Amino acid sequence: MTTEDKKPYSFIHALYLSFFSRQFYQDVGRSWKGYGFVYLLFILILYWASETVRFQSDISEYVTEAAPAVVSQVPTVTISRGVASIKEPVPYFINYPDKAAKETPFIIIDTTGQFKSIENSKAVALVTKTQVVFKKYPAGIRTFDLAGIDKLVIDQNRVNDWIELFRTWFAIILFPFVLFFSWLFH
Repeated sequence: MTTEDKKPYSFIHALYLSFFSRQFYQDVGRSWKGYGFVYLLFILILYWASETVRFQSDISEYVTEAAPAVVSQVPTVTISRGVASIKEPVPYFINYPDKAAKETPFIIIDTTGQFKSIENSKAVALVTKTQVVFKKYPAGIRTFDLAGIDKLVIDQNRVNDWIELFRTWFAIILFPFVLFFSWLFH
């Protein structure tokens, strides 16, 4: 490599020289052919890495504050051969964790069939004897059949494990997708 082939400016230089340097822009115009997409990827990595760290921190903080109030209300739910059951009286309500909505149900567990839908409820999920129904926002309902589950026990420890798994991995798994789609968009 001769001194003529060597670029006088790198991506790191571009981070600060792009604000004021006429010589930098002249060099980019002459010798940076084909590096635009790579440089854009570099900038997006820097941006999304910091945003992912902030997002991970926000999620962790929210889960640390909100999760214990919800998890403490979770009964032991046993699903055996596609049929859900709990030992507590039904319908069983898991309420929102905030004080303003203390008596507002977040999840309803009803194996008696008294609740058939959550369309007119503020609850986001309904667990029936054979199904789990979720509200999809902004509108709609999604239903999952329990018939394929042979044996599953959901208790407070299992929910805490799922929350910890979510807290640990969500932002890390989200990062490559956000980076890829923002790179395509730009």
